[in-house]
Amino acid sequence: MLKILSDLRERKRIILVSPYASANMVFLFEALLAVSDLYEHIGVVEGIPVRIELLEKIAISKGYDPEKILDKTVVFKPGFKPTMPVLVYGLENIDYKSLKLLSYKFVFGTTTKLGNLSRILYARRARLDQVGNEYILTYGYRKTRLKITDKGIEVVSSAPPGILGRALSEIMRAIAEYGPLKKKDAVYVLVGSLGVDKRYAQALIVKLAEKKYIKIEYGYIIVEGYSM
Repeated sequence: MLKILSDLRERKRIILVSPYASANMVFLFEALLAVSDLYEHIGVVEGIPVRIELLEKIAISKGYDPEKILDKTVVFKPGFKPTMPVLVYGLENIDYKSLKLLSYKFVFGTTTKLGNLSRILYARRARLDQVGNEYILTYGYRKTRLKITDKGIEVVSSAPPGILGRALSEIMRAIAEYGPLKKKDAVYVLVGSLGVDKRYAQALIVKLAEKKYIKIEYGYIIVEGYSM
């Protein structure tokens, strides 16, 4: 289970900052599923209209009976002081007064922008970034690479497949052996270890940076760390 979901089960409040509506809906379902056995009823507050049919589709694709999960879920509009734990879809569309009322029972919510939401709701922050057809979830000091579909969330291996994975491995080995590695030196590492020419080695480094396996700061390569 993802750390973010296990923390929800430990009754920690979390806000997911993400501009991706469909991915947010999947996270809303996963959060609902994670805490569904902890509470008799759970409120879902609509800052943005919730697509119940998508929640049902996700439940079915994961092998759950959607009625058993959604029957204990009550959908609300903002503007009330809840008497049951609530998950919120689209926090950015809820006014300050309603947020203060929701803070009484807030569990999890999604938003496209954080602002001072974490202070109002006394919640931790997570962030979701899309990279190609994958996502990177940043939560605390952890980064986790994910695939998110209407079938749910899948944790992706922390290393890319094929020659890109070999390139990352050789760069990591060189940093471990020689210390901080400049981009130009990484090119020669890949030329020597993979038997490729300089242009292809440079292309591999660019691709690793585009997919956020590495980043380049002041000419040096930094390998991004990911947790499962």
